[in-house]
Amino acid sequence: MTDLVDRYLDSKGLSNPSIRKRAARKVLGYMDSTGAFLSGSQLALPSDKRIVASAYERHKGSPLNGAEKSAINHIYDLAGSSIGKSTPRPDVTPKATKTVAVAPKAVKGLAAAEKNLLQGDFISVGALSGDMVPDVPGLYCIKLRKEVRLPAKYGKVREDGVIYIGKADNLRERLWEEELSHKRPATFFRGIGAILDYLPPKGSLIGYANQKNYKFSPEDTNAIIKWMKLSLVVNWIQLTPSLILDTEKELIVKYAPMMNTTHNPHKNKELAAARKRCREYAKSE
Repeated sequence: MTDLVDRYLDSKGLSNPSIRKRAARKVLGYMDSTGAFLSGSQLALPSDKRIVASAYERHKGSPLNGAEKSAINHIYDLAGSSIGKSTPRPDVTPKATKTVAVAPKAVKGLAAAEKNLLQGDFISVGALSGDMVPDVPGLYCIKLRKEVRLPAKYGKVREDGVIYIGKADNLRERLWEEELSHKRPATFFRGIGAILDYLPPKGSLIGYANQKNYKFSPEDTNAIIKWMKLSLVVNWIQLTPSLILDTEKELIVKYAPMMNTTHNPHKNKELAAARKRCREYAKSE
């Protein structure tokens, strides 16, 4: 893509194309280093350019300049995102990702929930931020990227990559703050940390009433978060609170995601053992 951008800018007859070339390299470098807006080695751009601009701005830590805004426009022009365009450009095979809505319309019915959640558009964890996840009740689904592999002892991951389905009274608090950022104890985060062979600090649960909610050290927590940004994609739907429990149960029973324990007809014994090892270590002196 870098070469494509260079050739594109050279063809426009700009007096100083190097400024935009450098900006494009920075944006593409951000995508490459974080895995944001990528599916394997290919671009997976959302339909709304503002999502990319906002994500890169947060990564950069300062407002975008004109060259960076233009670079994002050029990348879209060359990628030929499959949303709203009939023919992809040569050398790039883009895949549409989730167009994020702050306040999505509530889904009604099990069939609609399944279609919108499991078969809907997913977004890279590396491109996600808290303000992109709505503070409404609903369900969320976490998938493994196609090129990512978990340790073989945990068994084969579903072909669609689904590894976890969860419920939330507030999606922003549960999915973003707990499961993906670990600001508070979270089932999925504890499980993925155990699968990746991290252990909580020894004795860290001693004296606590809840002997299950182990946490990892700050250093290990950051390492797990970094892995998730590079390895996972997520999707969510808003759902009427009265339907959440039953819908979650039905979907877990049907899909049996490897990291779900409750309601799962095919519970992963290796995952259970890894989580137990973490609990016991956190309770040991």
